[in-house]
Amino acid sequence: MKQFWVMYKKEWLEALRSWKVLWIPLVFMILGASQPLTTYYMDTIIQAVGGLPEGTVFDIPLPEAEEILPPVQSQFNQIGLLILVLAFMGTTAGERQQGTHLMILSKPVSETNFILAKAAHAFSLTLLAYAGGIAAAVYYTVVLFGTLNPVNVFQGAVVYTVWLAFVLSSLLFFSSFIKGYAGSAFLTLVTALLVSLSASFLPERLIYSPGVLSAQSSSFYLTGSSSDGFLGAFVLTVFLITALLTAACLIFKKRKLA
Repeated sequence: MKQFWVMYKKEWLEALRSWKVLWIPLVFMILGASQPLTTYYMDTIIQAVGGLPEGTVFDIPLPEAEEILPPVQSQFNQIGLLILVLAFMGTTAGERQQGTHLMILSKPVSETNFILAKAAHAFSLTLLAYAGGIAAAVYYTVVLFGTLNPVNVFQGAVVYTVWLAFVLSSLLFFSSFIKGYAGSAFLTLVTALLVSLSASFLPERLIYSPGVLSAQSSSFYLTGSSSDGFLGAFVLTVFLITALLTAACLIFKKRKLA
């Protein structure tokens, strides 16, 4: 356990030096705040752009407060996910490419603690960033549109966090045997895209797919309840996260010299 905490602290120190601990949460906060602000001031923005016939009046009805968070989630699922993958794509692959992992592993540090410390740090920083983003979205939503049910918001956020953990686990898995930054990032993004699209196009057959968690999260935001198959999808995703991290540890142990 001591090895794990030493490596975990090392990852945070590197995040501080590279400013990841600042700019990743900041990006998520901007994404979270932008949706309620642009929705509320949309008619003003359209009129300010110009090029419309004189006398044109826009009266766009404002959505309910609960309807703001699902589009925010969509922002996180596109731009936010890309930012996370690009930010963490060198977590293991970079050290394998540069050979610095060999210096670390020459000390009394196991391969398992090496991988799990990186996973814990990535999960922690992602949780911090997502919490900041959803907090910014909730703040401006409440100020501009009305109150939100805090229980619904919390449930939706927890469900989406599990989806983010699945994506990061996939990134660590690919990084355990791919040296290149781009290769691990590309395969992770393709995997996330395929899982999400397949769940969208085949919802009845893939009811327990990790790809449904984003929609399940939006369901909690809107209604405070989940759709069919939520528990199965949640449990399966947690199992896959565990399996991916276990596989990453085993593969990295065998290929650390490759």
